[in-house]
Amino acid sequence: MSGRTLPLAVAALMGIAALGDIATSPSLAATQKSEAEIEEIVRNYLLENPEVIFESVQRYREKQEALEAAAAAETARGYLPELRSNPAGQVVPAPSGDAEIVVVEFFDYNCSACRFAADFVFELQEDDPNIELVFQELPVTNRLSRGPSLLALSVADTDGYVGFHRAMMKHDSLIDQDVAASIAKDLGLPQAAIRSAMQEGDFQASLHERLDASMDLADELGIGATPAFIVASADGEYVRVFEGFYGPNVIEMIAEAKNASRK
Repeated sequence: MSGRTLPLAVAALMGIAALGDIATSPSLAATQKSEAEIEEIVRNYLLENPEVIFESVQRYREKQEALEAAAAAETARGYLPELRSNPAGQVVPAPSGDAEIVVVEFFDYNCSACRFAADFVFELQEDDPNIELVFQELPVTNRLSRGPSLLALSVADTDGYVGFHRAMMKHDSLIDQDVAASIAKDLGLPQAAIRSAMQEGDFQASLHERLDASMDLADELGIGATPAFIVASADGEYVRVFEGFYGPNVIEMIAEAKNASRK
């Protein structure tokens, strides 16, 4: 419990105790208790009912989390068109050609939970052709993660991105720029783009700008770790932002988004 929470809880209980005396007493002057007496009442009550404080703190946390989630969702709603235009990642359009749901994943190639979630994310689209996927590079897990992200962005908007992404997500150890380059070579990806992404120059600088924009956007959304997801209806009526990965939650949110957009 924080140092701030306990005084607030005590003050509230002191107020309740005092108000209870005032409301039930025939004479205000005759029944007002001293501060010391009220503090003793509150102290005894808390000693006998310590769960009151923990319940209050839990409710406060839940309220704060709900407010933060609502604020993040509103921010994400404003950025949804930008996310879908692929500023720092890759959009995989809905196979149907008419996206109803947008699932955005902020990920890092060295994030073990992102690797665990990778197949699940693609299966969402395989099971529902009206889902659009957006893969947003966010290299924050390891200092070496930026290199693989640069190489991935060098082939963004090409047919090679998805295969490259999935191959790196299947890698079971640390991925640095050299490992990523080796994977790209094995896949037969354009080596000119890969080499340009690895060398200082205008092309690499443009990729750094895209990564920086992605990290700035994550900050705006309160995202500080990977994986993180945005599940939204394409019309923006429904938007949820959350960190971590739990498949059933994603599926539930997709169902909620569909219901919201069809009302």
